[in-house]
Amino acid sequence: MTCARLGIIPLLGVGALAASVFAAPPLPEGLDLRHVASIAVQSDGRTAAFDTAARQAVRHVCGREHWQGHDAMTVVLSWTFARRDWLEVPCIKVEHEPLKIALNLPVERRHFSLRELSMLEPLQRLIVAADEARHADRPLDALQRQADDVAGRMGALQHFLSGGGLALVPPAGDPNGAYVRLDEIQHRADAGALHAAWTQTGQAFVRGDAVAFDSASRQLGQLLRSAGGAAYPSPTHLAREIHYNRVHPFRWAWIASALAMVLGLAGMYLRRARWDALTVVATAVGCGFFLYGFVLRWLIAGRAPLSNMYESLVMFAGSIGLFALIFYFVFRQRVALTVAAALSAAGLILADVLPLDASIRTLPPVLRNTAWLTIHVLTIMLGYGAAALSMGVAHVQLGLHTLAPQRVAQAKEVLRLNYWIMLVAVIFLTAGIVFGAVWANASWGRYWGWDPKETWSLITLFGYLGVLHARFTGWLRDFGVAVASIVCFQLVLMTYYGVNYVLGTGLHSYGFGAGGLGWIAAYLGVECAVIFGAILRYRAVSARADSSARTMPRVPALAR
Repeated sequence: MTCARLGIIPLLGVGALAASVFAAPPLPEGLDLRHVASIAVQSDGRTAAFDTAARQAVRHVCGREHWQGHDAMTVVLSWTFARRDWLEVPCIKVEHEPLKIALNLPVERRHFSLRELSMLEPLQRLIVAADEARHADRPLDALQRQADDVAGRMGALQHFLSGGGLALVPPAGDPNGAYVRLDEIQHRADAGALHAAWTQTGQAFVRGDAVAFDSASRQLGQLLRSAGGAAYPSPTHLAREIHYNRVHPFRWAWIASALAMVLGLAGMYLRRARWDALTVVATAVGCGFFLYGFVLRWLIAGRAPLSNMYESLVMFAGSIGLFALIFYFVFRQRVALTVAAALSAAGLILADVLPLDASIRTLPPVLRNTAWLTIHVLTIMLGYGAAALSMGVAHVQLGLHTLAPQRVAQAKEVLRLNYWIMLVAVIFLTAGIVFGAVWANASWGRYWGWDPKETWSLITLFGYLGVLHARFTGWLRDFGVAVASIVCFQLVLMTYYGVNYVLGTGLHSYGFGAGGLGWIAAYLGVECAVIFGAILRYRAVSARADSSARTMPRVPALAR
């Protein structure tokens, strides 16, 4: 995205015309936005509800789906109909602290106005440098990447403030044509009626006239639907998307999973069967919300929601609870439910709060026209989910060996559970690699190419196969299997996160990103400390046990 295309540098003169008001302009309250919400617009290459497009725009610019208590549609309508009021409003998110230091911006602030940022010459230089590096096919440094991100936010806001708005007018007589903005339809026969309805909607919005706004927005929606004809999205489809946006099923999934974790811990402490039943119910509710959101997102997108980091993380976290329910009913081990509830809640919380792109987007060309992508990613994510559950159960097993060595029977049961979970993980990982090879042949014309993602997937599979083989042959005993299970999950983490966010190279480039390395490093440090401490403790406990065995008085043979 170039500076010229963003139009940021030309804004330097425009910004000076704005009034010196650093608070958000007054936004109307009490307007019925139902008719506006169900207007279809073309956003990011797909047709979506106005509600969805507004949420994406506000989240992109401000970092969240609302602004000072106002919903996204109200904010976008204000950007559209009260444009000059927003030039001075600090609503553009700038969170990267080194960038703020380099630009001499207050570190404690998270949002800045378009005029503030457009007048920063160091920012302009960073944006130009990032653009030149991209054209020269050079990697961007950290400051350039962050400046480029800020440039994207600035350009998105300026698009609205310059009168661009959303593409909400469907193509006339062409079901495959692109939607256009209202300022691009002068030649159409229905241009006058559409402009009049749009103008009346804007005037009523600015006045805060609820009755006039309801009437004008209803008329606008009817005119747009009539203009789109049979190709216009059905009311049911748009209502489904709006429902998904407002229900937040994955958020309810992690709330139910967190409750299941609390109930599971209480049940383990009190050792009451009724608490196990409550934990099962809460886990099942969490899985239900996950599956409901998964199916809704699939219906909205028209494809399996498995194409980006957000969607894969949701699948990864949600599958842990599904596996836990299955293993609970097979082995009757409450530890599987409690561990899975904690891991599933943690994964879904990360998907909810991390700055991941949660938008429903069209697929890159390499991912289209093949069902093998869905099969491949689904099986791999299920394998990762089983691996995560194995890692969590291994921590419990580690705790029993080091903190409660007298509970040998329970440790054996947990080991048996962990062994079967690893077997399931290996089955899904193997199937995922095979299906991925078939997909690679369909997309790139070869089954295997030692791409970083492929290579690390194979390393991960061999790691788990090695643990299972070592256990089967007796090379690893109970404690060693627990440690190895935790270590193997770090291979999963490298395959899933490291290739995309650390290496950032290979044919899987559509899934790459940046950020979060500090948190991952902290997690790895904690895991290393846990394993090292457990090994020291286990050796100390084993040494005391050996010493006690050697000092016990020998019993005469006849007495034995």
